[in-house]
Amino acid sequence: MKFVWLYIAGGFLIAISVTFPLVLIARELRISRIASPRLGALDTIGLAAMAVVVAFPTAWVDVL
Repeated sequence: MKFVWLYIAGGFLIAISVTFPLVLIARELRISRIASPRLGALDTIGLAAMAVVVAFPTAWVDVL
């Protein structure tokens, strides 16, 4: 990333809660220019399993 020192200075001057998302946005923009990320089969299965695990307690509370 270019100008990484600006993010560090911004963390001290503004707030880390504002600067950290800016770092993540800059990182994602840089990564998107380099390669197109693709989820593998195991990642897709893992995400689906986590969705079921999280949705089950939500539905259970709603039924009660």
